[in-house]
Amino acid sequence: MALALTNPFFIFDCNHELHTKMGVGIPKVPFQEPEEEDMSWVDVYTRLFRGKWLFLTQPLDRATSGQLEAMFVFLKHEGRKGDFAFFLSCSGGSILSGLALRDLMITSGKDVITIGMGLNASIGAFLLSVGSEKKRMISSSGRLMIHQPYTYPYDARGGQCIEDALLLMEARYKVVRIYADRTNSTVPNIWEEMERERYLRGYESLTLGFIDWVDLMDMMNILKSANAGEDFKPRPKKKELVEIEA
Repeated sequence: MALALTNPFFIFDCNHELHTKMGVGIPKVPFQEPEEEDMSWVDVYTRLFRGKWLFLTQPLDRATSGQLEAMFVFLKHEGRKGDFAFFLSCSGGSILSGLALRDLMITSGKDVITIGMGLNASIGAFLLSVGSEKKRMISSSGRLMIHQPYTYPYDARGGQCIEDALLLMEARYKVVRIYADRTNSTVPNIWEEMERERYLRGYESLTLGFIDWVDLMDMMNILKSANAGEDFKPRPKKKELVEIEA
């Protein structure tokens, strides 16, 4: 159940009935623990989870954040070798849930490689940028979108609205300070960048310091490191980054 929400078949609103009619099943792969004598067949998401590969491919809410936090805690105490690999294609979500997940990421005991695929917006961009130093990546066609946090209007007493606004501003300032620290920028610069929605291509995200790599080859090398139980070490960065934009 812990992996259900990270399954892409659920992300795109393919319900069980449609899933059955299409005749598409979850792929299974062979897997064997070091202490086990026989190999067993497990679904691909369980296999990736056992290799410390985690996925967020939907908006982040409290339930999804809680499941990811549980996975980080379990894998940390299980003591497996190698870095965490956190794949993200997140269009946004709860800022408080994102901050809670970030706090757990930085105390996981291992480096967390963040890999952005497609669009990572709002809290998705934030989680991608708080990966371990020199281990934040995005695909060449990936995009980031940053903006100021907001809340939906609702029917409440005036005093409560003021408290909620203060909480929102406090959360925004914390996100801005973390962004400034991770991008080697300043709080005023990041505050201004987040005033309106801003979409960033891969090379723009790299230039501004939100990520460290725009390189698919490094993403593929994660598999080799994970299988060997080794920490991932990116190849030396080239002096000049050449990217062809479609």
